[in-house]
Amino acid sequence: MPARARPRGVTLVELLVTLVLLGLLASAGFLSLAAARAPVDPAAAELRRAMRRAVSERRVVALRTDSAWLRVLPDGRVLEAPRLPHPEGTHAP
Repeated sequence: MPARARPRGVTLVELLVTLVLLGLLASAGFLSLAAARAPVDPAAAELRRAMRRAVSERRVVALRTDSAWLRVLPDGRVLEAPRLPHPEGTHAP
């Protein structure tokens, strides 16, 4: 009696297991990329919010940072506001 030859190729179960494993690896990769894209610098995130607000409301938005005042224009440009002189008897920070 001749031995039955085993068919070559991939079974449906093997294919499904491979696809599930690739899906798990891809989802783990996407989660790590999403965490890396989170704003690291709060000042940069605040500037992006001010830019969106200035463009959507079509007006100038002022933003205070640690070192200066910034003006965000409706076209998305950011300008440093001129420094105001300190009143007599006060000191600059």
